[in-house]
Amino acid sequence: MSRQSRMFYIMHYLSAHQEATAPFLAAKLEVSVRTIYRDIDHLSVLGFPIYAQNGRNGGLRLLENHQLPATFVTEAEQETILSGLENLSVTNFGAADEVMVKLSSLFNRKTTPWLSIDYSSWGKPEEKQLVDQLTAAKKQQRCVIITYENTRGEVSKREVAPNKLFFKQHSWYLSAYCYLKNDHRIFKLKRVKRIEPSDKIIDPAVLTDEYLPVYELGLLEFFIENEQLARLQEELSNLTIERSGERLKVSTYQSLGDWLFSYLLSYGASIEVIQPKELREQLKEEIEKYQTLYF
Repeated sequence: MSRQSRMFYIMHYLSAHQEATAPFLAAKLEVSVRTIYRDIDHLSVLGFPIYAQNGRNGGLRLLENHQLPATFVTEAEQETILSGLENLSVTNFGAADEVMVKLSSLFNRKTTPWLSIDYSSWGKPEEKQLVDQLTAAKKQQRCVIITYENTRGEVSKREVAPNKLFFKQHSWYLSAYCYLKNDHRIFKLKRVKRIEPSDKIIDPAVLTDEYLPVYELGLLEFFIENEQLARLQEELSNLTIERSGERLKVSTYQSLGDWLFSYLLSYGASIEVIQPKELREQLKEEIEKYQTLYF
């Protein structure tokens, strides 16, 4: 472990536990006691108010109300932090703008953003409010009650334990333990109509590190019009393409999840699915619904 990593650990430990002995820190970091005292001396030079107290109840301590000197973070690290906050601020997530202004002042650096990443949805500004509500609940370790509309238009109220909020394929998603289904579920924020607080405390035992859905890879075969080839190659990979008359025959292995059904529908009449047969029948049923509505 590098000196800087050791010093960061020492500061973090003393901030969290108020005190520690040099032999204890030496054992934790697998170095000698002399090395710990050298690190303490270096921290003192950098401006950290660490003092040692002798005697039976002695040890290393931080002065109360200490502040982290900006010089503890190198210029390259300061640039990385500020650039990350700039990119995060365009997502409208949390208070990234305010944090960026404060750290810019602390580091005495003026930033000039050049990278623009827009994760926000068209015409869906209320998603930010949902993100803020879920973030607050997660910090308070509280469950929430969501009013949710699924892909079939069915609305239900569910008490859930928030696990992870993530962004994927143009949309925000919530991974949570659903007490209605007694299982982990993924909820698309665009379909969340309302969030209400719950008195239930989040039980860590129901959460999981595997918050992303795992879909089985399966063979997907379809015919597609020539003019759709450029879009297809931009959006999917590992394609085997051969000409079949006036159309193209495409074979690929893809995750067979709900996303694929919606994705293939977006091509309209330009695509004809061959395999898997279950997906072909699903699409056929959806098209028949359209015919009922429009013809």
